[in-house]
This record gives sequence, structure tokens and C-alpha cells, in this order.
Amino acid sequence: LMPNTTYYVQAYATNSVGTSYGGVESFTTSFGNAIWNGSVSNDWGTSENWSGGVVPDADFNVFIPGDLSNYPTITASAECNNLIIESTESSTGSLLGQGNLTINGIVVVERFMTGNEWHMIASPVPGQIISEFLTTNTNIPTKNTDDRGMMDYNETLNNWNAFFTSSQPGNLASGKGFSLRTDDDDFVVFTGALETGTVLTSVTTNGDGWNCIGNPYSSAGLR
Repeated sequence: LMPNTTYYVQAYATNSVGTSYGGVESFTTSFGNAIWNGSVSNDWGTSENWSGGVVPDADFNVFIPGDLSNYPTITASAECNNLIIESTESSTGSLLGQGNLTINGIVVVERFMTGNEWHMIASPVPGQIISEFLTTNTNIPTKNTDDRGMMDYNETLNNWNAFFTSSQPGNLASGKGFSLRTDDDDFVVFTGALETGTVLTSVTTNGDGWNCIGNPYSSAGLR
């Protein structure tokens, strides 16, 4: 059966008298799952690079694991339903050429964090509301009443701003860096839309000139 497809069925029985039909019923299959393995190259459009040998389209959820030698590059137009870029303790999945990809569902990117240490990070799927990010990632610890283990940098004061709270306003803007920690070795999950354009991140020089910025793309390499 094809994924994400509605099928119609009708039961019937035949004997010496004739054929009797039941009512027409319908059902819709779920989206297919396409898992990238990169077994022959980094070309998204090569079927051998996908488990099952099928290049995904709009009827498939796509999973890109970490710890692979080849990660997908999209050089022609492509489409999928949901996109999940997974992470391991040593590597985060990667995607190049995301401007050629149409995503009809959601994008989720995992990042592995060493627990009880501060990390400087930027969202690979910018635009997510900070309070929603903190609510989703319950492993970002709470200190005192509602202070969470996340903050941004104040260049003018040459110091970190106060800890964020669970109701922190604003969003995870493209290229903006944050200091973040988890209470154990664990993953944090970003949900949003892939950055596909050129990002111009403004910096200030009101103080000592230190600004916290980061990679806004879904790849550790060049976009």
C-alpha cells in the first residue's frame, strides 16, 4: 500500500444464489518513514542512500540520524512531510541545500548536551518561542523559584544577563547565541522552520565588543 493514501474497500460474498455486497468502507494509510543512511553518497535524490531504497516525497516523514559518514545534500527540489534531524552523544545529523526542500509538516532537531556544564548554542531552526522551548525541554534545570539554566549575553555590560524564566519573552532568533545547560547528559529539542537564506546577525560595540552569535543552519559545515 502507498503511504498517505485513501483506499476504499467493499466486502462481498458469492454463492449459488448470487453475490451480496457489503457497504463501502475507507481507510487512509499513515505517512511513510524514510531513513537516511548515506550508503553510497551525499545525494538526497539517490535511492540507495535511503533505507528501503525509496527517495522520499510529500508522503514521507524523513529521519536523518547522527554518526554517519555521508549527510544529505539537496541539489534539486525535494519535499517531505515531517523532518527530524537526530543526534547522538558524538554527532548531530546534518542537512545541506535545505533551501531546495519543501517541508509540509514540522521540523525537529536534536542536540546532545553534556550535563551540568554550560554550552554556547544557537538554534538550527530559529523562530521558536523561548518559553515554549523551555517548557518542552524539562531537562533545562530550574534554580530558585523559576530561573532556568539559559541566558543570553549583554555586550554593553560585558556579562551574561539574568537567568531566563519559563515565561521568558522573545524567540530563538537566527544566529543569536545563548548559554544553556541540562541537568544530565541529555538531548535538547528544537522545533521550528529551517533557516534557508543568508543571515546577517547584528553585533554591538557599546562595551568590550563581545557578542554571542552562533550557526543558524542545520549543518555544522557550510550551508
